Amino acid sequence: MMAPTILVAVAGVLFWAYWTSPASHASAPQIKPPSEPVSIVGLPYRGSATAKVVMIEFADFECPFCRQFASTTMPSIQERYITTGLVGFVFRNLPLRIHPSAMGAAQATACAFRQDQFWPVYDGLFDGPGPPDAERVQLVTNALPSFDVAQFKNCLNQEASTMVTADISAASAVGLSGTPNFLIGLRLPNGTVQISDALAGAARLDQLTNIFDSLLKIEK
Repeated sequence: MMAPTILVAVAGVLFWAYWTSPASHASAPQIKPPSEPVSIVGLPYRGSATAKVVMIEFADFECPFCRQFASTTMPSIQERYITTGLVGFVFRNLPLRIHPSAMGAAQATACAFRQDQFWPVYDGLFDGPGPPDAERVQLVTNALPSFDVAQFKNCLNQEASTMVTADISAASAVGLSGTPNFLIGLRLPNGTVQISDALAGAARLDQLTNIFDSLLKIEK
């Protein structure tokens, strides 16, 4: 029988391997799509307002797999589907406790959204080097010519926690916990999306394009 200290060490190695191995996230099982339509009203949105297919991402700005998706997969999706008006993209924050800068980054983007500056901050945090800590947030927001710093600080003190909690609650309501997670479906007239596909972990470009193309054929 293994000594307790050895068991603890083995458990620690396995835990670290799970969180640092791309394969462990890339091979995550598909999650069950929620049966009820999901609202996207009042959320950060990229793409045509008439796009029939919508992808909702729940992500953490300190999650390496979320950063990988934003830098390697998202540009292709944006070029082929979003800028052409075929797919809309919605982002929701899901900061994880294992990432010390994640909550602060989530609150910063939520407050940037109040000034219609969500996407420049989103891009700056994912594209920039190092963790999305307070220093990085300041560098990104300082580079925005029309950014109201006083309004931003007031939002961080008064509204940010509530806004991020709403995203976390929305994730919990549909059974999401890790990051990134993707919900994809058809837009309904009332500002909701009927989810047909849900992916957990590092979704590949081919997985997403297959889903998009299938749903777009349905619409045609």
